[in-house]
Amino acid sequence: MTRFDKLSRLSTTKNVLREGRDALAVGESWGPDSASRRRLLSAGASLAVSPLLLAGCGAGEVDDVMPALPPADGAPPATTVTPAPESTPGTAPVTPPVTPPGATPPDTSPDTRGPAPRYSAAAGGIGEFLTAKGWDRLLGMAAGDALIRQMQGQLKRHADEFAKITPTPVAYLAGSRTDHQPIGVPAMSAAQIAAAHLAEQNLSSIRAAAFDWRCHRRAETLLVLRNMLLAWARVHEPYGNPLIDETLLNPAVAYFHIREALSDADRAIIEPWLRKVVDRNRIWFERITADRKAGRNNWMSHGLCNIAVSALAIDSRTDLDWVASAARVFLGEHIEPGGETVDFRGRDALGYHCYSLRGLVLLAQAMNVHGVSLYDYRASTAGNGSMATAMAFLIPYIEKTRVHLEYVNSQYPPDKTSLHINQLGKPWQFDPGLPFPYADAYDPRWGTYARAQARADTPTETYLHRFPGYNPSWLFGEVTRSLSASYPEGVPYA
Repeated sequence: MTRFDKLSRLSTTKNVLREGRDALAVGESWGPDSASRRRLLSAGASLAVSPLLLAGCGAGEVDDVMPALPPADGAPPATTVTPAPESTPGTAPVTPPVTPPGATPPDTSPDTRGPAPRYSAAAGGIGEFLTAKGWDRLLGMAAGDALIRQMQGQLKRHADEFAKITPTPVAYLAGSRTDHQPIGVPAMSAAQIAAAHLAEQNLSSIRAAAFDWRCHRRAETLLVLRNMLLAWARVHEPYGNPLIDETLLNPAVAYFHIREALSDADRAIIEPWLRKVVDRNRIWFERITADRKAGRNNWMSHGLCNIAVSALAIDSRTDLDWVASAARVFLGEHIEPGGETVDFRGRDALGYHCYSLRGLVLLAQAMNVHGVSLYDYRASTAGNGSMATAMAFLIPYIEKTRVHLEYVNSQYPPDKTSLHINQLGKPWQFDPGLPFPYADAYDPRWGTYARAQARADTPTETYLHRFPGYNPSWLFGEVTRSLSASYPEGVPYA
């Protein structure tokens, strides 16, 4: 179920850290007295007495003390982490980006966006976008809840596995060109396509590692996250194709959680990369919107989600305001009064209905941090549907009071002849994967259904009942469900 399970063991943690610091600390040395090393050690050490760390993750799950970073080559081993004096980060030289073949040249006009309020000062967050209030609540719950501490321990194990991955960024992810896409997909050999798919493993557990850093503030985890983000930011080009660029949601969420711990020089490299995700997906969305013949389907759900999550990660309030407006219009077109989505009507498949909601509910979580509530939003008083009604539309099928045979009446011929021929005419089965963990942050019914399914699948595994598939989103649903009420419409960063 989870995307955090299958990781390649490509090198030891120590070698990864050495390779990352050598390749990515551009313009800075990495000796025992270097400013870059002191900043990261200071970031970890200053948080070593965090209540989250002291709460621990249960016996045998997490070390009681924060491990030190490996020493620099030739330096004596360090046994403790000592905070360094505050210093002004150096400015690393940034190489001007080279426009790839077939790509649109970068926009060099001045950025007129005004400064946005720091989301780090927000009262809380929803689901995967916990901020200070949410993490404090998680701490309070973990203090008296052994299963939450076990879940924190699972996050630590994900982070430890992530630390073994060597950054292998690629310029282009594998995919096909779609109409209105601003950046063309270059011709790729079979070997290049295979390498691109393999490179995606770099990003599979980056969110879990960032969640672990928020829980335990281990300096070496921050370093690994930083190095991976810098490696990809320097090399990769987003297409503006929503279904390809959704792979970048993982690093965007991770950056949201570690942004304030990084130097200005690091941000100056990472944020232009995520800015491309925002701008190019927005170009695609606006072209689709202008083309009235284009379908208002799950592609638009994921395009809006890509824009919202990346804009939140780089703290661009102007783009988040645009998402709020565009999403309200789209929801009115996409969800009918009874909760049916355009995808359900057009493809006759609850699988596509859920896939569209996967993007929409994560979009809602991101926009909650911006002070905009979209989960229950109805486009008009005439009774258009909402994300909440689209989720509720699934309940009779989950409870098996109704049965839906997938794709039988699809209006898209390949569904019946090739694309989904193996699912054609088969009953839809409830699977407690996405979008249900995201929606659980708003409505506990989804956790109830998921736990019932988990008990049926593994009757003796209580941990799995509580957090199906070890998915941390179920944990964040428990932590933040009632926090959504703290975000009244129009009051961002409350």
